Amino acid sequence: MNLTDQLVILAGGRGSRLKHETINIPKPLVPLFGGECILGLLLNRHVNDFSEILILAGYQSKQIDAFVADRYENKNIKVLTEDSPAGTAGSLYVHQERLKSFFVVINGDTWFDSRINLASLELGPFTAGLVLTEVENASRYGAVEVKDSGLVSAFKEKGIGGNESRILINSGSYIFSKDIISYVTKLPCSLEMDIFPKLVKNGSIISWISAGRFLDIGVPDTLAYARKNREFFNDAI
Repeated sequence: MNLTDQLVILAGGRGSRLKHETINIPKPLVPLFGGECILGLLLNRHVNDFSEILILAGYQSKQIDAFVADRYENKNIKVLTEDSPAGTAGSLYVHQERLKSFFVVINGDTWFDSRINLASLELGPFTAGLVLTEVENASRYGAVEVKDSGLVSAFKEKGIGGNESRILINSGSYIFSKDIISYVTKLPCSLEMDIFPKLVKNGSIISWISAGRFLDIGVPDTLAYARKNREFFNDAI
């Protein structure tokens, strides 16, 4: 299993919670500062770490195509488009022929400078692995409960919290076996809502816990924070 072979960036969402910001532009390209956007920051950070990067796009995908062609002409980055909204898991299903046997996945609207090297992790017999991080409260995020072995045992709704000793959330960084495609039985299909609960029931989802700066730009407050805190992304600028 060579996890440096392929990184998949999920970038197909509509970004409706950002309202006017995404009327004419896809969420991963929403301006942050100095001509940068979250997709550019993610690519800057990872472009030399993987043999191939697939960007799974949907809404306003031609803009993502143009952005990649302009900035990363000589890099092995491919933009793949879904014809209709397929969801985070559905997009993997739609483009399954392009996926390696094992691959790394990150969300295209989320920054997490994990203290562990994703490509160094071992998935073992599991179908999926999640990188989790600790937060003070889970008011905006669903918490994740894990056993001492790292096996994921439950996903909690937003605001409920997780284990009393610590609150762990999904950082939006994953390692998947291509076997995950077999769990997609409908379109659209969500990793978080449709696939991960099935994997928990089957004991097929493992986790690793990592410190690191975490931020998603999916709502106006966090987008505003990103714009005012350029130093948050220092290692990708």
